[in-house]
Amino acid sequence: MSEAVRGSAAPLFDRLAPQAGATNGPLIVGIGQLRRSIGVELSRLLGTRSGLTFEQFVASDGGVIGYGIPDASALSMRSIEDRATLRAAIAHGIALYCPRLSNVAIEIDEGAVCGADARVRIGGTMRLGALTERATFAMRSGVEIPRVAAGENGE
Repeated sequence: MSEAVRGSAAPLFDRLAPQAGATNGPLIVGIGQLRRSIGVELSRLLGTRSGLTFEQFVASDGGVIGYGIPDASALSMRSIEDRATLRAAIAHGIALYCPRLSNVAIEIDEGAVCGADARVRIGGTMRLGALTERATFAMRSGVEIPRVAAGENGE
């Protein structure tokens, strides 16, 4: 007789190349593990440069060659248009490569000189089975800034 499994499958890359904060096994069984796993996934995405231009990237359907976010070092974070360009690329990258985070909202701090130094706050809804929870990830240059926002559960 089959048995109901409580949890969600860990992403393949988390299982093949474990990293601090990633899952330790084939299942994610708690919202805290899910948050850490998504944080690692976002760090990988924002820390990898796609070879595509911003225009090509936001029009792409994903794939291994286009993985990452286009190089933002030429963008000025003081420019509303450049922040909108980077925000659109990050949102598209999350939709393509981090589907476990939905209803995504992205804020970019305008204090950084260029896009490569941008501080980004990514908020969204995580789902684990029937449980959903909002989470916020503070990122900078592809590295998650360790901080737990209000309303997030840790394990």
